[in-house]
Amino acid sequence: MTPFRDNGHLTRSQIVYNTKLSSIRSIIERSFGLLKSKFRRLKFLDISDIELGNEMIAAACVLHNFIIDNDRLNVLDEDYVNDAVVEIHQEDVMNEEVEQAVEKRREIVNRF
Repeated sequence: MTPFRDNGHLTRSQIVYNTKLSSIRSIIERSFGLLKSKFRRLKFLDISDIELGNEMIAAACVLHNFIIDNDRLNVLDEDYVNDAVVEIHQEDVMNEEVEQAVEKRREIVNRF
């Protein structure tokens, strides 16, 4: 999802949408940062193989949750959190996917 471009004429709903999207994106980025600091292999994923990337991220999430459930990791440990470095990679997407995302964004913003 992409935020609405702020050209000075955003509606209240669009502003709320952008704010919520920014908040959610920050949470997701921190989550990936934590995973990448714990499972260093995630830093070197072959992004061209999306299926493998999805499986590796899902496996890292399962392992992370297993460790937490078994008290093997203090996720609030300052060193652990400070090691989380977020890297954002943007990839080109197909026009159809962009159109679907724009329509989904319209549906979401209309709920506000």
